Amino acid sequence: MNSGHADSTRFCAQLSHDEGLIGVYSNIHPSQDLHAMISHVLKGLVQLQKTGFKWDLMYKGKLYKDVTMIPYVAFLRVDTKEADLFCGKYTNRNKHVKQLCRECYCPTDKTNNHLANYKAKTQQQIATLVLRKDEKQLQLMSQQYIKNVNS
Repeated sequence: MNSGHADSTRFCAQLSHDEGLIGVYSNIHPSQDLHAMISHVLKGLVQLQKTGFKWDLMYKGKLYKDVTMIPYVAFLRVDTKEADLFCGKYTNRNKHVKQLCRECYCPTDKTNNHLANYKAKTQQQIATLVLRKDEKQLQLMSQQYIKNVNS
């Protein structure tokens, strides 16, 4: 819908007008789209992680009936760009970005020091700043103001 084509523009304008959404989404970061899609796709998995599901498990020749299984996702296999998008990190890499690392507070001008040891960023710290709408602190951490999937 962002093609710039006249029909697309009219369609979006009509949708916004019909739904009373004019100006509502003007300050939402584009990366928020990815998180909304992930949230929708993973909704069933998230529910299963909360409630589990019953399964008749055959193990070493013995049947265990109604075992509660709870799926667990240990990690995601993603490239650098995807990892940055998932955690809300700035995706550009240049000298004007305060912190290149998505994992710690290492300043960009110190990233060439392999012995550097900086405090780790945590999901909770970032989530708290998002809840507070503290865009300035997020910017200093090179983090986007987006609500994560679990928010």
